[in-house]
Parts: sequence; structure tokens; C-alpha cells
Amino acid sequence: MIEDILGGPPSMIREADVPVLPPVGQIRVPEQPPALMDPQQIRAVDALFSKHDESSMAAGLMGLALGGPALIDMMAEQFRQPAEEEEIRAKKKEPPPQ
Repeated sequence: MIEDILGGPPSMIREADVPVLPPVGQIRVPEQPPALMDPQQIRAVDALFSKHDESSMAAGLMGLALGGPALIDMMAEQFRQPAEEEEIRAKKKEPPPQ
């Protein structure tokens, strides 16, 4: 059925969208290795990657610790029925006096 629409069997072979790399023998290698970083650059990179923002981690842990009980309290308040409604339901359940 699909062969009739496409004019033949479906082909599973596709051309590569990614360019093919040249053979290893044709790749140029630099004659000199890249220049090493000077000590000032090393200190700058070290300072950049050694920063640990512990205050945000501590705030997240406090949020987790305090958020759980707060959520439980909010859910209890939300699903608790007001005292007036409880009284009305209790009156409906009581048998009428004789």
C-alpha cells in the first residue's frame, strides 16, 4: 500500500547530515602546543570555579525543613470543616425528639 504511494519500497538509507571528518593522515597538528596560562590567569580561573554559594544551599534546606510542616498545617485547615457546618450535620443525624 505504501509502496504504491511512494512509487517503490521505503528506503531506510539516508545521507548523513553531519559532515564527515577527513582521514587521520590529513588532519593538521599544530607545531607548538598552546601557550600555558600565566599565574594570574590560573588564580582567576581558580577563584571563579572555587566559589561555593553555600547560602543558597542553606536556604533551600531551611525551606524544605520548614515547608513540610507548613504544608501539613495548611492542608489541615483547608480540609477541616467549620464548626457551624459540623453542628448542622450533627443535628441532621440526630433522631427527632418524641
